[in-house]
Amino acid sequence: MEEGGCRATSGPDAAALGLLLAGLALLGRRRRM
Repeated sequence: MEEGGCRATSGPDAAALGLLLAGLALLGRRRRM
């Protein structure tokens, strides 16, 4: 049950959160460079 737990919790919300986190991480990397 642990595998894919994020997807099971809340499909669309989890996907949106993942994209937001990925975008923030990319922005952070660009700013650091």
